[in-house]
Amino acid sequence: MISWTLWGLAYYLYSPYLTVFLKTIIKEDFIGFLYIISTLVGLVYSVVPLFTKRVKEITIVSLIISGIGLILLSISNNALTAILSLILYSMYWVSVPIFYLLMNDEVAKIWAISMLPAIIIPFFDDSVILTLGIRSIFLIAGVIMALTALPLINVDIRGMGGSYDDDDERSNNLSFIILTILPLSVSLPYLYVDMPLKLIPIVYVIGESIGILMALFLSKIRNGLSLALLGFSLISLNTVIPYGAMFYGISEALTALGVDKVRIKNLKDSVKVTILEVLTWLIGYAIATVLFIISPILPSIYASLLAILFALLLLFTIPAILRINFICIRKGENIITPRLRVTEGIFPYFKFA
Repeated sequence: MISWTLWGLAYYLYSPYLTVFLKTIIKEDFIGFLYIISTLVGLVYSVVPLFTKRVKEITIVSLIISGIGLILLSISNNALTAILSLILYSMYWVSVPIFYLLMNDEVAKIWAISMLPAIIIPFFDDSVILTLGIRSIFLIAGVIMALTALPLINVDIRGMGGSYDDDDERSNNLSFIILTILPLSVSLPYLYVDMPLKLIPIVYVIGESIGILMALFLSKIRNGLSLALLGFSLISLNTVIPYGAMFYGISEALTALGVDKVRIKNLKDSVKVTILEVLTWLIGYAIATVLFIISPILPSIYASLLAILFALLLLFTIPAILRINFICIRKGENIITPRLRVTEGIFPYFKFA
């Protein structure tokens, strides 16, 4: 929890200013491509834990290198150095499966705690930017990111091959990852691109505060994920007023709730979840880039529509598994042709569609 919270501290330091900073290096239309490249590399990194027995060591090293990537980003002055820095920074994806494995059954709670720095940090950012400049934000975040490795030194990583009951209803339901990540990834790359620098910390703090409350309380509600998605759909207001971007703060609650819905039985399952998450981010970034080139307002609107659609799917689908039973009814000596009986399953979705 300490390590994940330190990671959150580093993330909340630089996250609101990444797009704004990249805008000073490359053209706006190409910002999405940098997100895509770093995520493609992250896809490779996410499978690394499956090919080594020194899982803890490789996790610690990946976090340190990720911090170095942010430090190098602070001194980047062209597209090439920015890409190389983001490639190094993206090595944190090596550690994500390990964190998910360690946080299993407590994801929403730990995620909410790790979000607490988001309430204070943006105002600290504002002071640092005024005195030291925006590059210093990435330097400080890089140092903190590297320090996230320290608490893991004394952590015993277990569950490498453990298993739960095969009948666990969450065991194979990875669709929640797609439903939560895709709207976020479409809206993120160009969220703050035209927002005044002084307004970013205020909007960010309000949004993250909402996200913390949702992560804590909606995890206890049956339709909590649907409510979070409906709340996130207000991100479309970003096209009308700058404060509309605050609804991106719900993204943390969505990610926590989505991962919490998936039962991670061992490291292999954790890697599977991470791969799907990276792929969803990658697809979302690609969609956002294309939409922004067409019109700057489209990514937020499209993300909002996706959130509404996914929320309705979750509300009207009971459960999202189609079960087929073949029933043979014996009548006397004759056997009636087997009938196909379909339970409620996914059919309400088809009616809705």
